[in-house]
Amino acid sequence: AAFAHSARYDAAIAAWFAGQLGDDAGAAPALLTRACERARPLKYGNNPHQKPAALYRPLGAKEPFTVRNGSPGYINMLDAFNAYQLVRELRAALDLPAAASFKHVSPAGAGLGVPLTPLEARAYEVADAAAL
Repeated sequence: AAFAHSARYDAAIAAWFAGQLGDDAGAAPALLTRACERARPLKYGNNPHQKPAALYRPLGAKEPFTVRNGSPGYINMLDAFNAYQLVRELRAALDLPAAASFKHVSPAGAGLGVPLTPLEARAYEVADAAAL
């Protein structure tokens, strides 16, 4: 912990000096250092033989999601992040509830929440869905 604390301190000093002594004060920094902490261990990396694997987040940040069951692997996390991005874009573009599924980083399906017609409601045996 002490070395990690010192590393963050050194990075802050280096960033300050780079900003003060750099050629272009408005330019992006030549060196960017970010301190992160392990958010959760992952079941495995890209493939099952790649252990240990972990998901990291910036210090003090919270995870933007909740794992409801099990211990995800790296590919599971990529699938979730990609599905989230697709759902967010569908929602913004169409203003409809959306869902998406990815399998090994490839889209497997997407759906939109639209009202059923009376015929569809009867076919799906949810004719009284409005009561739900």
